[in-house]
Amino acid sequence: MRFLFVFIVSILMSVPGMAEYTLAVFGDSLSAGYGLPKQDSFYAQLEKALKDKGYDVRILNASKSGETVAGGVRKVNGLLSRKPNGVILELGINDTFRNTPIKTIKGNLEKLIDTFQSQQIAVLLVGMKTLPNKPIAYQQQFEGMYRELASEYDLDFYPFFMEGIFDATQIFNTRVRNDNLLPGDIHPSAKGVSVMVRGILPTVEQFLNGQGILPR
Repeated sequence: MRFLFVFIVSILMSVPGMAEYTLAVFGDSLSAGYGLPKQDSFYAQLEKALKDKGYDVRILNASKSGETVAGGVRKVNGLLSRKPNGVILELGINDTFRNTPIKTIKGNLEKLIDTFQSQQIAVLLVGMKTLPNKPIAYQQQFEGMYRELASEYDLDFYPFFMEGIFDATQIFNTRVRNDNLLPGDIHPSAKGVSVMVRGILPTVEQFLNGQGILPR
């Protein structure tokens, strides 16, 4: 499937007027820029980082604070109408706040991935970790779910969106002071977003390169 994406995108990018690749970020408050000016948000900082490296890529913000995977399924047609070439899929953590069964979360992620791939839209899957107060089995199943999906669908994969901000024992731990976070110790500050962008950037470049999108 990935080879088909490379072929189709390479053909499209060779058409005059279609030189710019559109990469959508389809996620929740962590990627939407909750509490931040637009220029400090994840999607804005990622676009700048890619352009600084010579990539002609436009980042399309399709993230919404509070979004769940089920909500993403309901809204996916709106994103499709904006015709992205690729998507960074960053959803799931809000479903765990509602104690949604892992089977349900995974099933909805599968619906999204199937929908994107049926439209020849490449997917970079982003994983998350759960709250530490969840049962150990639930935590392990949630994290494992992303790895399983990446393997099953042969997706580019970034295991933990907030890598570099939390370690495995600190996630959403309000007793750990962290200047990479806004007050409330959940959402990234502008500094925290820059840490996230630096962490994920090599994976995003690999994702783009795999579709024939190279820096100028």
